[in-house]
Amino acid sequence: MPEGYEVPKNEHPLVVRHPETDRKLLYVNPAYTDRIPRLSETESRTLLDMLFRMTAERSLLHCRVRWAPNTLVFWDNRCVQHHATYDYHSLTRYGRRVALNGGPLRG
Repeated sequence: MPEGYEVPKNEHPLVVRHPETDRKLLYVNPAYTDRIPRLSETESRTLLDMLFRMTAERSLLHCRVRWAPNTLVFWDNRCVQHHATYDYHSLTRYGRRVALNGGPLRG
């Protein structure tokens, strides 16, 4: 990074509401969430680690797709965490992304 450059910081609620269903959803993931500002560093790390571990380890929260020719999958990025697993050695993973403007989330 260029000298003097600072990575922009963002802050958003830990729990938000889906704009269509009004259901509460957890709005954190390990790639983009590093701290809960109103907690101490230790409390924040402990809570985030627990939330990340819970979503990763609970199979009830997972959907595994068995890809086959012409498979089509949709998901709502407002309430789903996508994680591609490299289980297709020697094959090529190809996809097209379509993003719809579903409106802002609210805390």
